[in-house]
Amino acid sequence: MQLRLLFTGLILLSGLCGFEVRASWAQNDNQADQPITAKLDALTMAINRLTTLLEREQLQEQNRLQLAKMTNAIDYLNFRSRRIEMLERDLASLRISRQGQEDLLKLWDENLRECDNVAEPKSSPNPEVESDCKRLLNRQKMVKDKMARLNDEIVVLENRLYELQNELVDVENYVQKNLGDFN
Repeated sequence: MQLRLLFTGLILLSGLCGFEVRASWAQNDNQADQPITAKLDALTMAINRLTTLLEREQLQEQNRLQLAKMTNAIDYLNFRSRRIEMLERDLASLRISRQGQEDLLKLWDENLRECDNVAEPKSSPNPEVESDCKRLLNRQKMVKDKMARLNDEIVVLENRLYELQNELVDVENYVQKNLGDFN
C-alpha cells in the first residue's frame, strides 16, 4: 500500500518536472538543460524500479494466497483421510459383528432343530423343552433384528465413505492441478 502511494507521488512529481522541463527548455540553452534531463532520467529509472518492485510484490502476494489455499486443501485432505480411515475401521468392526451374529444365528438354528427333534417323539410336551425352544426363538428374532440394524448401518457407512472418498478425490485433483504453479 505504501509502495502504491509512493508510486503515485512519483508519477505526479514526474508530471510536474516535465512541465518545468518544458518551461526551462524554452528559456535556457542546451547547457542548462542537461542537469534537468539527468534528473528526469534518474526519476524515470526510479519509477521503473518502483513499478518492477510493485509487480513483484503483487506476484508474491498472489503466491502467498495460492500457498495458503494449498495449505488449507492439504490440511483438509489430511483431516478427511483420517476420517475415512476411522470410518473404514468402524465399517470393518460392523462387518465382524454381523458375521458373529450370523454364526450365532446358525448355531441357534441347529439348537432349534434339535429342540424340535426332542419335542416330537414325546406325545406330551415337556414344559422345560418348550420354554427353551421359545427362548431360542426369541433370541433368534432379536439376533435377526440386530443383523437388520447392522446391515442398515453398514449401508449408511458405505455410502458416507463413498461420498468422503469422492470429496477427497476432488480436493486431490485441485491440489495436483495447482501444484504446477509452484514448480
